[in-house]
Amino acid sequence: MNYFIIWAITSAGVWQVCASSDDYYAAAYKLKKNLFANYDATIRPVKNKSETVVVYLDISVNQLIEMNAAEQILFLSFWLRQKWRDEMLSWNATEHSNITQIDVALEEIWKPDITIYNDVREEERDVSAYPASVSSDGTVSWKAPIILKSSCIIDIYNFPNDRQSCPIKFGSWHYNGFQLDIQNQTEYGDTKTFVKNGEWRVGVVPAVRTVQYYSCCPEPYPDVTYYIVMCRKPLYYIYNLILPCIVILIMTAISFYLPVESGEKVSFGVTAVLAMMVFLQLVSDLTPTQSDVVPILSLYLTCVLALLCASTLTSIIVSSIHFKGEKGLKLPRWAQKFAIFTLAPILCMKNDVNEQLGYTDPEEDPYEWLTKKLAQPNGVDTRKIKYGAKQSGKQGFSNPAFQVENTENNNSDPYHNTTLVLHEIHRTLRGDDFRGKEAREEARTKTEWQLAASVVDRFVMYIYILLTIALTAWCFAISPPCDPNVFDGPRDLST
Repeated sequence: MNYFIIWAITSAGVWQVCASSDDYYAAAYKLKKNLFANYDATIRPVKNKSETVVVYLDISVNQLIEMNAAEQILFLSFWLRQKWRDEMLSWNATEHSNITQIDVALEEIWKPDITIYNDVREEERDVSAYPASVSSDGTVSWKAPIILKSSCIIDIYNFPNDRQSCPIKFGSWHYNGFQLDIQNQTEYGDTKTFVKNGEWRVGVVPAVRTVQYYSCCPEPYPDVTYYIVMCRKPLYYIYNLILPCIVILIMTAISFYLPVESGEKVSFGVTAVLAMMVFLQLVSDLTPTQSDVVPILSLYLTCVLALLCASTLTSIIVSSIHFKGEKGLKLPRWAQKFAIFTLAPILCMKNDVNEQLGYTDPEEDPYEWLTKKLAQPNGVDTRKIKYGAKQSGKQGFSNPAFQVENTENNNSDPYHNTTLVLHEIHRTLRGDDFRGKEAREEARTKTEWQLAASVVDRFVMYIYILLTIALTAWCFAISPPCDPNVFDGPRDLST
């Protein structure tokens, strides 16, 4: 008997569930027919005209499709979530088979005309394919994926370590704040489902509610703005823009060691200048066309270009100074004092100057034997001199023009004549005669011009290296790494 009672109760429960399942469609159909019997989707769903429909808004950022910095346009994929209460769509769930929620087509119900103010799409966005969910208390929840194409003013001062804050402004286009109020459902937008981007890192998405008063109407117009805060990943630009520039700077510094005679210093400088202009063109293509601010990277490249132009100009000046001695012009006294005697010791070039101008200890005299002979009281043996031509190579005088013969018609002292001739030979060999002094003076003039050019070149090289290091350090110091979790935009101005 007990088993029969249990079986009867169980069978009745299963039949009731099946009956309720089979009657769901009919109950939902009946419910929807009753709800929309006297419903107009064009009328604001309030019983009292003075009541305000409050729309709660929230977004979930899904994917950053593209950030076109040159055109200042943001392509973003996000999910839009809206919730409001429709007093005309409420029912008693117990009277309709405990149905607490139904799905309805969006065009069948009243929906708020929430508009994205900074949308720049030309075609109309169709969202009718996504139905809304209506609860028994009249709460309408509608969610739809949106592909946004909005304007975003780009701040490129810290490029490529820049942080951008692109606004997405939502508000009603037709209703004022007394008829429709818009509120942000959460303080920040949802980024849990965000797909990582190779160029940008998306951080916080703060929501800011503001109330605007326009000159046309005395009523308030509230809006909610979500700021997409994102930081650019700088590795690509550092590797492809900044590092090549630093390499060009280093190669230009090394080019100062090229000898002027090679003629390659000027051509290398011109090549470096052209390469830097190409990098400047690349940066200009990556940044928007505006005159409000100049990126730090562009300032750095411009300064580098100025350094390279100055380096090329000084190479031309150094080459001109180097070859001025070929024309027989003497180095001015002020230039000699400034370059050779003042700058050279400062630039650690004193030893080179002393060696090339002969300020060091003289080398061993190759004609020391002749100098000693002439210094003897009795001079030299004239017989050896007389027969020097016949004894080829023994005394080193094989030229007959240097021979002195003791003839009977010569009334002078033969020893004295021989000594004079030897003195002349000695002066000629040592370069103490007129031609030798002239050649030495010409060589010294050329050497002074060349030394002055070398000193100027070395001085410019040190200045170039110091300015290069200072500019590079300034470029990296003034543009700190970007933190996408810091929001420095406008705060809540709601009233």
